[in-house]
Amino acid sequence: VGIEIAKNIVLSGCKKFVLHDTKLATYYDLSSQFFLGENDIGVNRAEASLKKLQQLNYYVKTMSSTKELPLKESELDTFGLKDFNTVILCDNDYDTIKAVDAYCRKRNINVIVVNIMGGFARMVNDFGENFIVNDKDGEDAKECMVKEITSEANSVVTVLDGTRHDFV
Repeated sequence: VGIEIAKNIVLSGCKKFVLHDTKLATYYDLSSQFFLGENDIGVNRAEASLKKLQQLNYYVKTMSSTKELPLKESELDTFGLKDFNTVILCDNDYDTIKAVDAYCRKRNINVIVVNIMGGFARMVNDFGENFIVNDKDGEDAKECMVKEITSEANSVVTVLDGTRHDFV
């Protein structure tokens, strides 16, 4: 999910984009990370993806970072987070998320957290205390367990047998 977000942000035309990753590309990454090829196995994923990411939009200055993300506030300052207006964390542990969010909240830096765990995902946005969400109907969000979604133009969504949903 991280490289998909990176692709969309670079295509949108931000001024500067830093792709941070400390992990080396593995064979398993080739199934989900579309900027990696077999020649990239054993290379840092951010560095291996950087050239293709830059080719999407030459007006965006793209860079990579491969050093470990520190958890102490003073170290996050020297890491360079203070220079960003938005930080997106993908598949990080709770301690890292908590430290980065606390740091960013004090400095009015937007934070988006995305974790994918197989067929399940979590996304949290922290855009600060002054961010307002306008709920047009005041109703609780609806949810159901999806069994299948077909891939034709007019897709059919099938919910698990024996479960109710209130979607129209």
